Amino acid sequence: MKHFWLVNSILFQIAWFSCAYLQASAVPILVFCVILHFYLSPSKKDDLMSLRLCLFGIIVDQALIILGVFTTNADSIPLWLMLLWSLLVLSLNHSLRFLQQMPIAMVALIGAVAGPLSYTAALTMGAVNSDLPIFNFISAFTITWFFLLPFLVKTNQILLEYRQYEV
Repeated sequence: MKHFWLVNSILFQIAWFSCAYLQASAVPILVFCVILHFYLSPSKKDDLMSLRLCLFGIIVDQALIILGVFTTNADSIPLWLMLLWSLLVLSLNHSLRFLQQMPIAMVALIGAVAGPLSYTAALTMGAVNSDLPIFNFISAFTITWFFLLPFLVKTNQILLEYRQYEV
């Protein structure tokens, strides 16, 4: 599919807004988005390889929950957030592929802005909660995403390069 990056972007936006408005009730929508992504994707093997990276996002979010940066209605990271992570890392090969061409410092700056914006929007919409002052909440995500996005982008590149050498 020539313009799959657009399909991927739309699927991620559907997933994000479903999570923001529905949280746990969004799980069927998220599962559908993941299945549809793999059904339509022109790079299923690469996507499957990249899917491993969602574990890093899940670990980071679970750590932030444990540290009290944010909470959800669950005691630990909820399934809907795990599925959202899967759709985000799948985007690295498609709608966010442009990040691979950027200098790492620019990717870090994008992470430092986009990450906190996403979580602050989720906070405003009631998908997540926090007892922290808003400045501390934003600062925690700014620092986290300054390092996390470049890590995900570079690790994804390494995984895909490694896959090319498989026999």
